[in-house]
Amino acid sequence: MQSIVWIFLIVYLAGILLIAYFGSKKTKGMEDYFLASRRLGPFVLGLSFLATWLHITFVMGAPTLAFLSGYGAWTIVPLNIIISIVLCFWFLALPLRRMSGRLGSITLPEFFKQRFESDGMNLVSSVIIVISLFTYLAAIYVGVATASEALLGIPYIWGLALAVFLVIVYTSMGGFFGVCWTDFAQGLIVFVCLVIVFIFALMKSGGFLGLHQSLLSQNPRLVQWPLEGGFQGIFMIPFGLILAFGFLSAFSSWAETPAIMRFFALRSTKDMKKMILIVLFFVTVFLITDVYIGLVGRTLFDLESVGSPDLILPLTMKQIAPIWLTSFFLVALIASGMGAIDSYLLVLTSSLTNDIYRGLINRKISSKSMLILSRIVTVAIGVGVFLVVMNRPTTLLSFLAASMGMLMSSLVAPMMFGLYWRRSSKVAGMLSMVIGFVSFILLSNFVFGWGTIECTISAGPATAINILFFVVFSLLTKPPSKELLTKAFAGKKA
Repeated sequence: MQSIVWIFLIVYLAGILLIAYFGSKKTKGMEDYFLASRRLGPFVLGLSFLATWLHITFVMGAPTLAFLSGYGAWTIVPLNIIISIVLCFWFLALPLRRMSGRLGSITLPEFFKQRFESDGMNLVSSVIIVISLFTYLAAIYVGVATASEALLGIPYIWGLALAVFLVIVYTSMGGFFGVCWTDFAQGLIVFVCLVIVFIFALMKSGGFLGLHQSLLSQNPRLVQWPLEGGFQGIFMIPFGLILAFGFLSAFSSWAETPAIMRFFALRSTKDMKKMILIVLFFVTVFLITDVYIGLVGRTLFDLESVGSPDLILPLTMKQIAPIWLTSFFLVALIASGMGAIDSYLLVLTSSLTNDIYRGLINRKISSKSMLILSRIVTVAIGVGVFLVVMNRPTTLLSFLAASMGMLMSSLVAPMMFGLYWRRSSKVAGMLSMVIGFVSFILLSNFVFGWGTIECTISAGPATAINILFFVVFSLLTKPPSKELLTKAFAGKKA
């Protein structure tokens, strides 16, 4: 199997470098580097969005939940993600694309700067994004290198070096064009492989009826709706709580700055509506097939024999699919982890170069010079992350979730009210960002425990504080000018 894996890996490397080369030919300036000059269509951006959002963690996590919980995974996972996507696109993507187009924004900090007429918000949001995403980026690199070691037998340091090298090359050369087309290719390959493996899983299990009977014979609660399982047993979850998780996920998606980049890059709101349908189609098929494979895995393995439930997807594939397909899918699965890395790397670069350097230090820099600087910074960030995690850390995965808590507790209120409430003031925006960020840090340290996965719970109350202070300060401070409101809200009465 190892020789087949290496053949597919070499083919994959060649394909990635080819995309990077063509991307470099199309990247002539700053807007090309960060948004591909809004030339990409909804199909490419849609699959790129999914590759960034539903990366290796979700691809392997959904079968794990199905293995542990049975049919409940088909309720918990799809409802959670589909509700989140619909609310994210409907309430965030459409208005953000319209308003950013009117204001001429190409990044999120630049949107804050122009919507609130505040250099301070540009600086504060950029600093928060840099702090949060550097930690997140390092954690994903560790995850990809660890997965390469577990699934492909590549030593950690070599898996890490390969991932860093690849992402630096195609991101620095191709910019947003290279990132999106690479994510598109990786997402499409994973999707096609899952559908093929799903067919093998159907034949192995005797179809849905055969699968139902096998699960029923193991444990009747595996075929009840909705439920969730765990190592200590299976227990019921109220349907209302599942819906609540969906709404919470929708709020957390407002902090997914790499995914939000796709909204800025769309050509028009008409493309946005097409993108919503494309994303919903692919994510629905993806979740049905991914969860089904995990359910079949439950009929083949038990908790004692499987070792780690996180590996149920590759273990099941080895049992039911041809070795060439399993090898190809494992390479694509590791590659899908890089679909998140490249986007986070590009957002970090844009925050440092476009939002801080160009936005606050050197506003007269040319587009060509910005392109050169952005490529240098992209390489520097990638090398910096490699140096930080080359000795495998043990606590970074907890900080991965914590970094999203920092973003959520800082950015949700300014983004939400900036899009929908004309009374939103720049003082409220900047202070609520700082207060939300500090609240998350304090709650994590003194209430829930920093460095543990429980610290992410503090994102909820910290975001509530962020929203509360935004509303209070907006009511107490000077409202924005009528000229700004006319521009931001397309001439509607302020």
